[in-house]
Amino acid sequence: MTDEKVKFKETPLCEMCGNEPATSFSFFWKKEPKDMPPFEGKTSYTGKELLELVETEDSKKEWKDRKKKFVEYNHDGVCKFAGDCTSDIEFYYIYIDQFFRSPASIIDWLAHMHEKNWFNEDDFFDMMDRFRNATNSFGGFQK
Repeated sequence: MTDEKVKFKETPLCEMCGNEPATSFSFFWKKEPKDMPPFEGKTSYTGKELLELVETEDSKKEWKDRKKKFVEYNHDGVCKFAGDCTSDIEFYYIYIDQFFRSPASIIDWLAHMHEKNWFNEDDFFDMMDRFRNATNSFGGFQK
């Protein structure tokens, strides 16, 4: 593994501002998740509180409904390659250099993202297609 910067044929610009280099693959909410109704009247819990809550039948149903609602918010978000200008508004990000650090890193990041219940594969790979165009990263397939 190396700490060298990943180099592309062309430097991708941030899809949000269009002025600075893109440094991350970022997920942005179109609608803030804070607009979701709180579970049991609260918006945050310790791990112990969550375990206690989901032990009752009513809470199990409410938890399942809330998780479903959270997953539905996935469709209210968008993936973009972004610069540092978005650090205050992105929900989740992966540094581009970390993503492409090695073949194992790419596999690990993709598997990790797949575990996220808000992850939208179609949107992520649409972003990757735009990133390929922005970096002129064609011709990588070997015959």
